[in-house]
Amino acid sequence: MKPKLKIGIQNLHHDEVTALKELFDDIASEFYIWPKHDYDKVQLKSCDVLIMFARRHWRYLKFNKPYLLILADYVTNEKAIALTKSRSINFLTLRYAYHSNSLFRGFLCGSSELFETVRQAHIPGFFYHKKYPFAGIYSVLKTQLSADPKDIVTLINSYQRTAGERKWRRPEDSYQAFQYVVKNVPQFHFAHYGAPENQKTFEESNELQAKARYTIHIKYWGHVCNAVVKSLALGVPVLMDEPTFLKGRYQAYLHHGKNAMIFKSKNEIITYLNNPGENEQWQKLKKYCTENVSFWHFPYSDEEKEQLSQWLEALAIGPVGHQ
Repeated sequence: MKPKLKIGIQNLHHDEVTALKELFDDIASEFYIWPKHDYDKVQLKSCDVLIMFARRHWRYLKFNKPYLLILADYVTNEKAIALTKSRSINFLTLRYAYHSNSLFRGFLCGSSELFETVRQAHIPGFFYHKKYPFAGIYSVLKTQLSADPKDIVTLINSYQRTAGERKWRRPEDSYQAFQYVVKNVPQFHFAHYGAPENQKTFEESNELQAKARYTIHIKYWGHVCNAVVKSLALGVPVLMDEPTFLKGRYQAYLHHGKNAMIFKSKNEIITYLNNPGENEQWQKLKKYCTENVSFWHFPYSDEEKEQLSQWLEALAIGPVGHQ
């Protein structure tokens, strides 16, 4: 039997940590999870390997622990390659410099596009589909669904708060794009309940999304948003524009005409929703989503976990004293 690891995980996003805990469960003897940068030194020093969000890891190099990086929000292909090195900052110029180190072991990639990027650069990486612990939740909620729902939901956090910030305006302000769609599709009700404005509980947000006709996702930053995976786990088709699809790297998750509709522009989304043939297409999407919903639920398969175990072994990651 392979010796198990004590794994430390930085908690910046509850859904990410939940998925990683399930994926690594057979490999770990225990987990130490710390919020943001509020860690216990003794606990951290006792870990065999750390899992951290890319660009947040440089504070932890002083502990001399091997680490894996989660490729998440704002990481470009170029930045992913640069992050294989540690980071320092010159506070006079506010410029970052990267220096090689032997602690970095590899990337955990939630998107196939980022995985392909690091693979082609000969950087160790492991691709895993994001999933949710929704099997029991879905079995209850599916008995409450309407045959013809009229709600279209979005879970984007803090749309209004970030709408005016310059860094969110590429290729255009996504909040304004969302509002434009809402104003031009009168026959559906659009519900925006991204935190922190609405303060929905986990249970409330699950119910609202499960009962929706679609999840609409227009977001020009980050990648593979958990709201999209959650939608698939609840059997709800996704509407998305092409800039979001490309920026968010959804190739392994969304398939046009099967579990989602991907449009070149916000105007195409409006045309689709106002078209009399929308209902027939929605029924096809819904059927496919409900038939394939279990793929997005825990647990990960034995094969996926064994592949992860073999990858870690090849990286010489093992318990302290066995590396």
